[in-house]
Amino acid sequence: MCILLCTRDVPGYKLVVGSNRDEYFERPTVPAQWLDQVLMPVDMARREHGTWIGISSKGRIAILLNVREKSGKTEAGVISRGKITADFLRSELSPLLWVKDIRRRCNDFRDMDGFSLVFGELKTGEIYTMSNRRHGVDMVFNDRLGGAAVFGLSNSLIDAPWPKVLHGMKMMEETTAGRKFSEEDLIASVFSVMSDRNPEIHEGEGMSKHMDLTIRETVFVPRLVNDLMDPPPQDKQTYGTRTQTVILVHDDGHVVYVERNVALDSVTKFSFILE
Repeated sequence: MCILLCTRDVPGYKLVVGSNRDEYFERPTVPAQWLDQVLMPVDMARREHGTWIGISSKGRIAILLNVREKSGKTEAGVISRGKITADFLRSELSPLLWVKDIRRRCNDFRDMDGFSLVFGELKTGEIYTMSNRRHGVDMVFNDRLGGAAVFGLSNSLIDAPWPKVLHGMKMMEETTAGRKFSEEDLIASVFSVMSDRNPEIHEGEGMSKHMDLTIRETVFVPRLVNDLMDPPPQDKQTYGTRTQTVILVHDDGHVVYVERNVALDSVTKFSFILE
């Protein structure tokens, strides 16, 4: 169950982003890389080869989160949700014009599973969120969505945040609000927030024990064993937080993108100036 936490209340930075991707560790994925002026990881499990997070050299940013459906539906949607993230990052349209265009081209998202998308342009500071499970487009960082400085979202609708989101937003605010950091200290502080976990959930336990409640309360999900399928899969499947991403956007347009691969315990760092 992925989570996004971001703030614009750190002196010297337009935006600070922390993102956890919770997914099956066996799902084929290419780490973050530059593709046509877009820095993003790539999901290789679907033919669209979309993504859940990315930033362009021109300052477009997008983060996708799945919406957990009440129906318990397990089959994948006809069109991959990751398609729209990559589409926005490559588009030349303004964010709101892009929304109208992508809705038209994707049949109003009827053939996609539930999602929320946080997207916008860093140069103008206009960042929005939309979902195919609720109407309208909202601007991020306003009081109605929980506060002007810190924003959080997970796999529920934006107006019904899970406990992990409320807890994560509080930690992000307490850790970063109004404080001056060196770049490395800020990266470490955000990773610390994104690594906070509920002590009741332990690596190696079954998913069935935690999927309905505990997993909604922990920012970081330790590696769990898939025991939800009957019969169980022939090859052991594991699920949890497999990738953590921190994005820092300095006031002067300098961007730092850091990706942590949890399974490999490796970190990759990119640095560039917005065009």
